Amino acid sequence: MAKHHEAFIGYFYLVTPDLPGFGSAPAPNATGLDPKVMGNALDTMMKQLGYEKYSVISTDLGVVIAVNIMEAVEDSIVGHFTDFLFLNPTPEDQERMSKGETTEEENEYINAMNTWNTQHFAHAPMHAIQPLLLSLIR
Repeated sequence: MAKHHEAFIGYFYLVTPDLPGFGSAPAPNATGLDPKVMGNALDTMMKQLGYEKYSVISTDLGVVIAVNIMEAVEDSIVGHFTDFLFLNPTPEDQERMSKGETTEEENEYINAMNTWNTQHFAHAPMHAIQPLLLSLIR
């Protein structure tokens, strides 16, 4: 592994910022720091560091920011890798399923996503409304 690592020295650099209010980054001191604003701020940071084009890797809550970066500054992005992108069934998908117009594979996916959203992702609305609220619960 070290040989592979050494081979890439000088070709790739990692920039791993903490999102505001997470890790060692200070908490925001004003409201309005939504994913779009945060995405633009991270793009500005990358430009200040001298990276006109870059790739994005995201997971968990960071995927929301990354998707906004991809939409807001797509000319800066050469690629995006994530392990946490959810494609929720649309109301139209749900309706097609209720009418029996979906395939077995679509049924499995829609059912799995419905289960995930109702049983495993209950904290998502809190993150959307008050992201730091969960940090206050002990």
